Order: sequence, then structure tokens, then C-alpha cells
Amino acid sequence: MGDVRRKFMNPLLVVFSGPDKTDLDAWLKVYQTILSPFDDETLARAADKIIATRMLRSFPLPAECKEACRHARPKIHAKPCPWD
Repeated sequence: MGDVRRKFMNPLLVVFSGPDKTDLDAWLKVYQTILSPFDDETLARAADKIIATRMLRSFPLPAECKEACRHARPKIHAKPCPWD
């Protein structure tokens, strides 16, 4: 399990608008739950890919983030993700 906040969320929050919601902890928990199966390397690669290719200013939805992580996961370390 990787550090979702440090390796994925923080880099994206530099570029994309965060939530307008007041319950930031609940918002972060959703992403933590969805992305927790991925390691640090995968999270960082997925964040870099989203930053480099996303054309919208809003923060990516959890499903988009999970999909980016699935594609960024090194094939040699690929383990089934519980969300697949």
C-alpha cells in the first residue's frame, strides 16, 4: 500500500482545484480507499500522467484516478486490484 496523500493527492492538488465541500477528510478518505492497493511508484506515475494529459481544471474523479493507476502499474508487479 502506497502513500496516497503524499504521492498522488498532493501533486494533483498543486494543479487541479480541490473540493468545494467542507468535509475534506471524507473526500480524502474516498480517494484513499480507492487508491490504497497501489504502491508509491504507481501512484506517482499515475499522478504525473494525469497532470501531463488532463485538459480540465477540476480534480479528477475517483474512477479516473483508479484507471490511471491501473495503467501506470508496472506489469511485473501487477497484482489484481480489488476494484477490478
